[in-house]
Amino acid sequence: MKNQEYKIEAITTGDIQNIAVDLSRFDKAKAVVSTAKELLTEALIINSKEDQDWSLRVLKDTAVVVKQIEAKRKELVGPFNDAVKKINGYAKDLSSEVEELIGKGKNAVMAFQKAEEEKARQAMITARQGQLAQLGITYDANSNMYFLNGEPQCSQRELEMLSADMWQSCIDAFVEKIRSKSEQQVAQLEEEKELLEAFGSDDEKAAHSQKIAEAVNLGTAVANGATTLPVNGHKVDTVKGTTKRWVFEVTDPNAVPREYLEVNETAIRKAVQGGIREIPGVRIYQDTSLSLR
Repeated sequence: MKNQEYKIEAITTGDIQNIAVDLSRFDKAKAVVSTAKELLTEALIINSKEDQDWSLRVLKDTAVVVKQIEAKRKELVGPFNDAVKKINGYAKDLSSEVEELIGKGKNAVMAFQKAEEEKARQAMITARQGQLAQLGITYDANSNMYFLNGEPQCSQRELEMLSADMWQSCIDAFVEKIRSKSEQQVAQLEEEKELLEAFGSDDEKAAHSQKIAEAVNLGTAVANGATTLPVNGHKVDTVKGTTKRWVFEVTDPNAVPREYLEVNETAIRKAVQGGIREIPGVRIYQDTSLSLR
């Protein structure tokens, strides 16, 4: 079947099941609520102990109304909830194995993509190392640094992490150093040439001219050779729908800055309920509520 065209037949056909809802079953509750609201409005005005006692009775009685309405709601929606659970369970059973295989397929695609990206990264590293080697820049394993004439030029991390543009800027800087060094060598050899012209033998003069020629060509030859090497490895085609995002994993909670920490309110609540009355940075106070049981 692989590499062949296929088509999955559509499942949705618009066959929605009609459900009849009879809200008239709340008519009795509606009448009771109307009376309850009138009584509660009067219960808001308390000017004496008798008013308070009467208001408490009204509050308790009307609280029962709310509970009865909730009980009625549960009674009416019960069959619907049972039907929903049955439909959900049946649909879940149908799709669970397909979802599992889809998940494995996505993991396989991402694993292949990751392997290709790693190949590209290694190719880029190898190419950049080749550039440095061709420029005469050598690697020191102890310091994990690259050196030119005993001076550090870049680290292995920089070689691996710098973008293509930033890396090219580094290469341009290295090339300029080599050219400058070559020019200094040529200038010094030219000064020495004047002495050899006056006092040197023909063989010494010839050898010195050869040194000058080599110094002149060194910078240009090495620099031009380095710029011909690929620096970014092969391109990896990203699968359509792939999303890359930065995520995190806490490795040392004690090192996380304060602005990224969150107060553990659950632990504080448990401590207060257990009798703790003083916690730095927390105001612990007594609140009052009213139960209508």
